[in-house]
Amino acid sequence: MGSQFTIETILLAGICWILVETAWNSSIMDAIQVKTLKLSKKMLEKLKNKVFGDSQTEKFDIGEIVKWPGWDIQENNVTRNYKYGVLLSIYTGVLDRRDIKIAEILPFGAKKPIKISLILVKKSDLED
Repeated sequence: MGSQFTIETILLAGICWILVETAWNSSIMDAIQVKTLKLSKKMLEKLKNKVFGDSQTEKFDIGEIVKWPGWDIQENNVTRNYKYGVLLSIYTGVLDRRDIKIAEILPFGAKKPIKISLILVKKSDLED
């Protein structure tokens, strides 16, 4: 007597095997994995409603000279350089449906201020 397996039987056996494996693996999760999972959930809750760049706001004072990265484009040559200006304000704005901290800066030699992510702004390294 030979036994015949249908596609349905094989698929059902495969699904059952996956479910048993999943249950087995989750039941023997070691202490390190449990701790890591708890820490990850804790960090996610901590960051959940935080404004991107909020931790940077304490580093700056309004009126301070700051720098941010920019590009210098000349013919076929592109180089990265820093731009400098005076920090006018820091506020919360929305970019791609997410709240972020925005820096409003008046670049040296410019008449109009620019607005960039506060994450890109650094303290000036210019000396008096």
